Amino acid sequence: MAVCGTTETKMTASSAGKCHDYVRTVSPNACRIFDYGQHIKNLFASIGKYLGVVLIILGVAFLWKGYYIYKVARYLFIGSIVWAVLFGLAYNLFPAQNFNMTVFFIMLGVTLLIGAIAGYFLTKCVEQWIFPLACGYIGAAVWVLICGLIKLDGNSKIVLAFALVGFISGVTFGKCRPNMDVYVETFGMSFLGAYLLLFGISSYLGGL
Repeated sequence: MAVCGTTETKMTASSAGKCHDYVRTVSPNACRIFDYGQHIKNLFASIGKYLGVVLIILGVAFLWKGYYIYKVARYLFIGSIVWAVLFGLAYNLFPAQNFNMTVFFIMLGVTLLIGAIAGYFLTKCVEQWIFPLACGYIGAAVWVLICGLIKLDGNSKIVLAFALVGFISGVTFGKCRPNMDVYVETFGMSFLGAYLLLFGISSYLGGL
C-alpha cells in the first residue's frame, strides 16, 4: 500500500493467523501533484457561505425564465455527465508521476470539448424521452409529497411505492401527451425556482 508523505519510509508487517503479509510505503511519489477531489472539496467549502445567495439568484432566474433555461440546461446536464466521466477516467488513468498543471488544463479542455459535442448529439438522440422522464420525476416528487402530507412517509417501503407509482404515471402522461411539454416544463421550472428561492432565504433566516 502506497501512502502520500514527505519522507521515504517502508514498513512490512504480517499476520500469522490469517497468513497475510503486506507492505506499507510512505513516499512523495504516491502524492498527486493536483488533488482533484481535495480541490473540489476546498472550493465548495470556500463558497459555502455564499450558497444561499446562489440559490436565491437561481430561484429568481428559474421563476423568470425557467422554460428557456431548461431548453439550454438539458444540453448542459447531459454534457456535464459525459465530461465528468471522461475527465474522471483520464485523471485516474494518467500516470501520477507525469502529471502537472499543463497536463491538467489540456485534459480539462479536451474533455470539455468532447463533453460539449457528445452532450449536443446525445440530447438530440434521447430528446423524445427527456419530457416523459421529466414528467416521471415530477410525478414521483408529487406522490412522495402527498405521502408526506397524509403522514405515511415514516415507512420507506410506502414512500418507495408512492414514488414508483408517481414515476410510472408521469412517464405515461409524458408519452401520451407530448403536446403538453411547454406547460409542464414551464410550471415545473417555476416550482423549482420557488423552492430554491425559499431555500436560499431560509439558509440565512431559518425556519422556512
